Amino acid sequence: MRTGFWKGIVAVLTAAMIAAAAFFAAKELAGEDGAAVFSVRVISPAGTEEVACWDGGDGELYVFLPSYAGTDQAQIHLHRPGTNLQLDGKPLSEGMSCGEFALDTPYSLVTDGEDSSRTLTFVRSADVPAMYIDVRSGSMDYIHQSADNSETGQARIYDDRGELTWAGELQSIHGRGYSTWDSAKKPYSLELTIPADLLGMGEAAKWVLLANSYDASQLRNKLAYDFAREAGLEYSPQCRWVDLYLNGEYAGLYLLSERNEVHSQRVDLSPSGSFLVSKNWQWRLDSRKREYFTTAGNAALRLHEYSMPREQVESIWQSAENGILAQDGIDPVTGRHYQDLIDLDSWVRKFLVEEIFANADAGVLSQFFYYDGGDSTGKIYAGPVWDYDLSLGNPISWPTQTPQMLYAARTDVWGSPWYGALYQKEAFYQRLRELYEQELQPLLARFLEERLSQYRELISQAARMNQLRWPEADAAADARYIETYLAQRMEFLNSLWIREEPYYLVRLQGLDGARLWYCVAPGDSLPSLPEYEDTGTTDYLGWYHQESGEPVSETETVHSDLILVLKVENREAPPAADSQEEAVTEDPDLASLLWLGPLGIFLAVFLGVIAVDMVLRRKERKRSHAPTERKTLSS
Repeated sequence: MRTGFWKGIVAVLTAAMIAAAAFFAAKELAGEDGAAVFSVRVISPAGTEEVACWDGGDGELYVFLPSYAGTDQAQIHLHRPGTNLQLDGKPLSEGMSCGEFALDTPYSLVTDGEDSSRTLTFVRSADVPAMYIDVRSGSMDYIHQSADNSETGQARIYDDRGELTWAGELQSIHGRGYSTWDSAKKPYSLELTIPADLLGMGEAAKWVLLANSYDASQLRNKLAYDFAREAGLEYSPQCRWVDLYLNGEYAGLYLLSERNEVHSQRVDLSPSGSFLVSKNWQWRLDSRKREYFTTAGNAALRLHEYSMPREQVESIWQSAENGILAQDGIDPVTGRHYQDLIDLDSWVRKFLVEEIFANADAGVLSQFFYYDGGDSTGKIYAGPVWDYDLSLGNPISWPTQTPQMLYAARTDVWGSPWYGALYQKEAFYQRLRELYEQELQPLLARFLEERLSQYRELISQAARMNQLRWPEADAAADARYIETYLAQRMEFLNSLWIREEPYYLVRLQGLDGARLWYCVAPGDSLPSLPEYEDTGTTDYLGWYHQESGEPVSETETVHSDLILVLKVENREAPPAADSQEEAVTEDPDLASLLWLGPLGIFLAVFLGVIAVDMVLRRKERKRSHAPTERKTLSS
C-alpha cells in the first residue's frame, strides 16, 4: 500500500517536471523577446522570400530588407498562431502588410501585452543584388563547426529590382579561408549542381563568397580585382557585391567572386602540360592537408591543378627561383636567364598591384602563378590576384601608419623573396618604372578620381546595413580613410618611380617575423613605430639601432639607411590559476539555464523520492521478519 503510494508520487512528479521542462524549452524556441516569434515575407513578382527578425542585443531588433523591397512589400508571418504582438501599439496579424511602418525608425515591440523596452527597426539595402541560400538541414551550425563540413542546398539571386536572375541547386556549400574562417562573419565556397552564369560573370560551377570580415569599408578586394583586370593582369577574377541571406537570416554584405581555377571561363590553360599554384605558409597547407611542394628557397607552393608530372612542375619552378635569386640572374644548374624562365611583364604588373595597394601579404600569401602548356614561350606567369582585405593601410594588419612603405620590394619576407630579388635587377626595375608611368599610374589616378567614389556610393546603404549586423567598425569612415591613404600612396610612388627622389630605407625587425620597410626622406623624422604591450611573460623594451645598440629616440632624424630591432625581456610565467577557483568559462545562455533548471530539479526530486521509498521499503521488510511478541492478560 505504502509502496504504491510512493510510486504514484514518482509518476506525478515525473509528469510535472517533464511538463515544466517542455514549457521552458518551448519558451526558448519560440523566443520570448519576439525575435523568433515572427518573420517577414518579402514579396516580389518573381517570388517570395522569408527574412528572419534579427536580435541585435540590448533590446534592439531588426528586419534587414533587400534592395528591391520596401516595407510595403513585406508581410508579417507569425510562427505561432494566436501570438499577441504589438508594434508601435498596432497588433500584428498573419499576412499583415508592413507598409505603414517607415524605414530606419525604431518602433516599440510588445509581446503578450507586457511592457517592454524592445524596439524593432526596418532597414533596407540599395543597389545590390540579394542572394538567398537554404541548406538541407535548415541551419549553418554543422558547416560552421569546420571549414571541411559541407551541405547541399538551394539558392536564388534577385537583382536590385527584384527580378530573379538565377535559381538552382547547390552540390555543396562549405567554409573557406584560413584566418578569415576564424572570424564571426564566415566566408564560403559554393559548387552548383549545374554550371551557371551568375550576375554576368561567365558560366561555371564553383564560386566564392568573400566575407571581407576584416575590411570595414567592404571595398578593398573589389578595388584591387577590378584594377588588376584593367591593368592587364590576365584572368583576374570578376566579382559582384550581394546581400547574403542564409536560411532566411541576413548574413551581411558579401562579394560573390569567381574562383582562381583552371577553367575555360577562369584561368584558361591548355589541358596538358599546365599548372596553377599559389604561395602560402607551409603550416597552413599542412593544417588543411593541401598538396604542395617546397623550393630550395623555402617557398611553399600549393598545387591547385597540374597536367604534367609533379617532378616536372618542381623542376620548372626550381630553375626559375635559381635565376631570380642569382645575382647575375642565371640559373647555375641549367644556365638559363630568369627572363627566359618567367614572363617579365606579368611579374612586373603583379608587383605593381601589390605595391600600389600596399598589400600586407605581398609576395608571401595568396600569390598565384601559372604555366600554360599551350604557350610556346614556356614561361611562368604571375597572377591572378587574390586576397586584398589587409591592403591599403588596413589598421587590422600589422602597423601601416604611413603610405611611405614598401611591401613587394622586401627581401626579408617569409619564404623565398622572389619579388624583392627582382626589384634589385636593372631590367625588372626599368620595366617597372616604364609600366607604372605609362599605364598603371594613369589608371590609378582614374580609380582615385572616379571609381572609388562610385563604388563607395554604390554600396553605401548595403555597407551601412552590414555594419548594423556586424558592428565592429565604421564603413563610411574607413572608405574616407582609403581615399586619403590611396592619394598619399600615389604621390609617394610618383616620387619614387617617376621623379626618383631620394629616400633612406628604415627596416624594422619585429616579432613573429614581421618586417616593415619605411621610406624616409633625408633629414625627416622617423615615422611612428609600432608599440607593444607587456604580457605576463614578456617585457617589451622598445626599438634599438641594430648597428650601435642604442635605443631609438623619438626626435631623431634619418640620414642613412637603418635597421631597427625590437628588444624584449622574457620572464618566468606566473603560476597556473587553480582550475576550479580561477578558471574562466563562458557565461551560459539564460535560455539554456531555463531549459536545464527544470531538468535539474526533476532529477533532484526524483532521486530524493527514490531514496525515501527505499528507506520505507527497508523498514517494511524489517517489520515483516521480526518475531511476534506474546501479550498476556494479568489475572
